[in-house]
Amino acid sequence: MVTGKKPELLNKLPASQKNIIVIGSIDKSPLIGQLITEKKLDVTGIKGKWEAFTLQVVQHPFKGIDNALVIAGSDRRGTAYGVFELSKQAGVSPWYWWPMCR
Repeated sequence: MVTGKKPELLNKLPASQKNIIVIGSIDKSPLIGQLITEKKLDVTGIKGKWEAFTLQVVQHPFKGIDNALVIAGSDRRGTAYGVFELSKQAGVSPWYWWPMCR
């Protein structure tokens, strides 16, 4: 809705890319876990909480990647709320598609 382009969804990292968005929960996503282990992502504000999330920009998160916008949730719902928040900040209701799904 913001750019008019459909994003490419990947299940593994590209060899090189300027900017990516990484979405996952701190307890299930190997990529999020790697960023936490390497101390590139601070999750102290959401660890151990329910339905919490953090949005952070990480420079050089992985080999060949310049920047990542990371949406990390404390659990699955927290991750979803983080995606909703990004949508809201971009000026698009996360529910814009709802009437089309009936």
